[in-house]
Parts: sequence; structure tokens; C-alpha cells
Amino acid sequence: MTSKPTRPWGSTFALVALLMLALAVRIPLLASAEREFNSDEAVNALVLHDMLDEGRWTFYNWDATYYGVFESLLALPFVAALGWTALAFKLGSLVGFGLLLISVYFLGRRFEGPGVGLLASALLIGFSPEVVGWSARASGGYTLVVGWGVVFLLALVRAQEKPTLARIFLAGLLAGIGLYIYEIFLLWVALVPLAVLGVSFPWRLLFARHRAEAESALASAKGQLLAAVVFTSGLALGWAPKLWVLATGTAGTKKPLYGLVDSAVLVRNLELLGGCIQALFGVNPLGRENLLGYVGPTHAVTRVLGAALLLLYAAAWAVAAWRVLGPKNGEIRGLFARPPRPVGLATWVVVSPLLPIALFVLSPNPQDLGANRYLLSWLATLPVLAAIFLTKIARRSRAGRVLAVASFALLLGLPLVQIAERYRAQQLLGANLQVTPQPEPLRSVMRFAAQSGVRGGYAGYWEAYEINFLGLADPSHRGSMTFASRKIWDRHPEDLEVVAKLPSEAYVFDSSLRAIRSEIGTFRRRLESARRPARTWQIGPFVLFTSATGGRLLPPPISAVPPRLSSPRAQLALTKAAPTVTAPLAELVLDLRVQNESDAYWSAEGTPNLDLRTAVGTRWLDEAGNLVQVDGGRSPLPWDLRPGESTTLRAWTTAPEVPGRYLLQITMIQENVAWFADLGGGEVRIAVEVKR
Repeated sequence: MTSKPTRPWGSTFALVALLMLALAVRIPLLASAEREFNSDEAVNALVLHDMLDEGRWTFYNWDATYYGVFESLLALPFVAALGWTALAFKLGSLVGFGLLLISVYFLGRRFEGPGVGLLASALLIGFSPEVVGWSARASGGYTLVVGWGVVFLLALVRAQEKPTLARIFLAGLLAGIGLYIYEIFLLWVALVPLAVLGVSFPWRLLFARHRAEAESALASAKGQLLAAVVFTSGLALGWAPKLWVLATGTAGTKKPLYGLVDSAVLVRNLELLGGCIQALFGVNPLGRENLLGYVGPTHAVTRVLGAALLLLYAAAWAVAAWRVLGPKNGEIRGLFARPPRPVGLATWVVVSPLLPIALFVLSPNPQDLGANRYLLSWLATLPVLAAIFLTKIARRSRAGRVLAVASFALLLGLPLVQIAERYRAQQLLGANLQVTPQPEPLRSVMRFAAQSGVRGGYAGYWEAYEINFLGLADPSHRGSMTFASRKIWDRHPEDLEVVAKLPSEAYVFDSSLRAIRSEIGTFRRRLESARRPARTWQIGPFVLFTSATGGRLLPPPISAVPPRLSSPRAQLALTKAAPTVTAPLAELVLDLRVQNESDAYWSAEGTPNLDLRTAVGTRWLDEAGNLVQVDGGRSPLPWDLRPGESTTLRAWTTAPEVPGRYLLQITMIQENVAWFADLGGGEVRIAVEVKR
């Protein structure tokens, strides 16, 4: 490791220029900040608003104690200047990305001087469309936590080189704060055992060659135990908010999944890993359609260049790994020497990219290509390794310099091309690269609701909290409109209480999403079953339902968390004679009265994936009572029903395809729990003949 003479002002100006260029790359995103703002970001902003305007001080965001309000606090200066706007919080997020860019400069400078540091930082100007998106997404501090990790790594090196108690305490404090920012920081804390293993007295005792070495190891025990206490004290201080909520039992309900996967999920994660790597680097060598939303459109040339980009980063890491871990200079081998030798910064930088891969494959948390965020820690080290790699190539010969310049142009230029392509696909850039700000379509929903006298209602997770936040920046709506989350995650139960008390409410659905379109159909059937007249409005991509009579469309849900029935029982009766003859595959309409005789209320919606939803279910039996058609269809309840309550409703079923005489069984079902009839919980049977 060498240190070259520096020109501090020149490096500072260059670093500032890189920060300005990184900001310029993100201007199209910032110009459409509202449209690119999501409900995760809105929740963080609403929590900060509650803290400042309502005095509800908290360390963590609503219902989540795995990431704190640290990133939201970074937005305070921008909120003071711009008000409660999406732009203010996205700029706050970019402060975290700025820390990453600067810290990577110092990491590169420590290896090969300021030139390598600047080259490494330059690669972060864009890096990929996904990195640009994560850097301006104020929903957890994803790039902030990586930048903090580099700062922690540098502090750990200083503590290792000169282990004073102050330096050890600072390293522990940075680790604790990193865990408070986001618990994904565990990736960085995992490097600590590797740092201390080679000098720890138990390890030295294990490899002691003679008594003197063993006594020397034992003599160091007191100092090392003191250092461990000091480091742990710093970590506890930095992570005090989490320790507090654990001690008081106030932790949120949403938590990451800590645990190991089974073999089937492991194979799925391995398959997903390849797509996430391509998404993170912004390349699509095979032209996979599911990557277009993450990478942007690609062409034959950019696909080939994308493969070359991946190979360059892989080569940079492989060369560094050989130099650091190989048989001649292997620091890992030094751990097993007699006496053991500690590992240094170079080993950590080479080993750290392997940890996210191992955790990605073994963790139950990755679900889709958006899980590329679990690989963001690569931004701390791969640009540095690539800069060192290109610098060493350039020093070999004139041809090496040409190759290094061309490679750097690829690593810098291709991501910028793909970022522009993705911006165009999102309509954030025009054909001539002009910035084209896009409006937030939820604004139209809010205006229509206000004009219609609607003061709130229910929306999907990705709409509800964003509507509530957008109202903060609009004096005409501030405090006058509240939407509760209808699906995925109810992070703020107070919103449900507010909406439940409204004299009328609206239901908002995003019809541009295929999964939501099926929900719209189910909701229409709920209204038909309840015989509640409704008005339907199409406002941009959103479908809005309101009452045609001016009152509430449906009663409010009883709870956001449906219960699991331990005694599923019901009374069912037909209120109108059912058809006894029908055609194959015909739809039959059934008018029923149902009464809840279970031990808990019936949820009409259930969880986001419909678990624990209670509905009318039908099955077709032969005349002897044997199942012929296992599932004849589900019909939703119009609203939640408490024990003892009853309602009339309309249900639907589809006749079997094969003509014959059947028994139609009508019963209740709680999804993924039980059919009531199977437990003697109530049913109605009708003899039906199916004929052509």
C-alpha cells in the first residue's frame, strides 16, 4: 500500500465536480420527484412531520424497528427551504449518496493515492439505473448505509493500526449507528471478527509454538478484553434506540426474516441472484424481458458491452483476490501461521463482496429483482478494485494505457447510456434528452375527491400514505384528507380510526396493475352482494368508488389484522329459491343469509394475499356426497361480521362441465384455515341437474 504526494485543493475541487456531475445525472428524477415518490418514502416523511409538528418523538418509522429516522433527519435543511415536498426528501437521500461517493474516494486514496480515489468515485456518478434510483429513494438510506460502512471500515483500520481506546470506541460507535440506520449494516459488522481474529489471545494460544508465545498471548488478554468492552460500549451507545425498544417491548410488527432457507428456496435464490446482479449493474446481456424495468431498453451493442462490463468488474475482483489471498501473499493463510498474522484492509475489501452473496442465497428475504438492494454494499469496494485494476494496466505499456482508458470509458459511459434509456422509458427524458417533468396522477384523485366532498377513504399501500403526504404540501388539503392502507401493510392504525369515523369514504384502486384489476372485480362483487349503489370514476390509472347515495359505501373494517378462527361455525339459509337445472359451466346466482357463529369476527378482505379471508365457498358433490368439483368458486362477504351478526348477500358458483345430477354444497371458508362444512360448521345442499 503506497501513499503518493497529494494536491489537496486539486483533489477537493475534483471531488466537488464529481458530486455535481452525480447530481446532474439525477436531475430528471428530481424534476419528477412527486411521481417517483413512493409510500415507503411518504411514511418516513410523515413520521418526521409528526415529530416536528405534533411532538410525537420517535427513533423509528411507523411499525418498523429495523431502520431508523436518521435519513429523514438529513432532509431537515431541505424541508426548511422547500417545505414538505417530495423533492426535499429525495435531496436528503442524496446526502447519503454523497457520503458514499466521498468515502469511496478516501478508501481508494488509501490504497493507491488520490488518483485511484477519484477514479473510483467517478464510477459512482451513475453506476447503473438502479443505483441512481436507490440513491434518491428516501425509504431507508440504502446508499447512506453503504457510505457509512466505508467510514466504519476506515475507522476499523485506524483502530487496528493504533489500537487506542478512543479509536476502538469510535469504531464501535460507528457500527452501532450503522445498525440503527438500517440493520443491513450487519454485513459490515461481520467484518469485525475477521479483523481481530489474528491478534486475539485465544487464537494466538491455539497456534503458539512454545511457552513464551503462549505467555505473551495470555498477557494480552486483559488489554483485549478491555478493548472488547470499549468497542461494545460504543456499539451499544450507537444502537441505543434499538436496545431501548427491545427492552420496552415496543418493537414494530414488521421485521426482516432472520433465518436460513430450505433447499427449494436456496435454489430459487441462486436463480434470482443472477438477475439481481444484472439489475444492479444495469446490464442485460441476454435481453431478458423481466429486466427491462430495472435496466432500461437494450440493443445488440449494449448487450455485448454489458457483458464486457460485468467481466471487467469480475476481473478486477479476481486479480485483487489473487494478489491478496493467493499462495504468495495470502493474508488469510497468515491467520494460520505460527504466530498468526492479522488481516488488513486489502483482505476486507476483497472478502466483503462475498458476504452479500452468501447472505442473499441463504436468506428468506429476497423475493424479486428489487432484492438487488441487498447487493448495494458492492458499491463500496468494486469501484475501488476496478480503479486499481485499470491503473495497474495503464502502467504496463502504451497499449495498456489505451486499454485502460477504453475500459474506464465503458465502465463510466455504458451506465450513463442505460440511465438515459431508462429515463426515456419512464418519460423523464424526451427524445432530445430534454428533461420532461411528469405530474403525479394521485394529485388528480385528490382534487376530484376534494371537489366531491370526500375527506378520505381506503387505498392500496402504495397510494394511501403518498396521498396523506402530498396533502402536507397543499394548503387546500392539509389535514382535511386521510386515506388508510387497505392492503399489504397498515403502518399507521390511527388512519383506520380516522377513516372509520368519516360520514362517507372513497375506495381507490390502481387499475394499471394486473393484480389490482382482479381486486377491482372482487370489490365490485362485494358491492353487488351488499346491494350498495356506487359511483365509479376513472381518473388516470386510478379507479375511484364512492357511494351513490352520499353516505358510507361500506361499513369500516373491524381490524387490519384478521383473526384465525378456532371454531369456524355459521348458519346459512337461502333467501330465494336456487336453480335446480342449469347448463354446463353456467354461472349460478345464489341469494343467502349468513350468520357468524364462530369464536371471532369474519374478515371480508383478509391479509394482502387473502389469507384468513372468510368467504362463501361452493363445492359440487355427486349424489352419494363424494367431491366431484373441489372448488366451485368463492364469493366475498360485503363487510366484516362480528360473532352473532348476520347479513344477506349474493354468491356465485360455476356448474360442472360434465352433465349429470349433482349436489351443490354451500358453506363458508376461511382461506388457508378450513371449509366450515368439513368441521360440521354449517352448510346448505341443493340438488342440481346439469344438462345441455
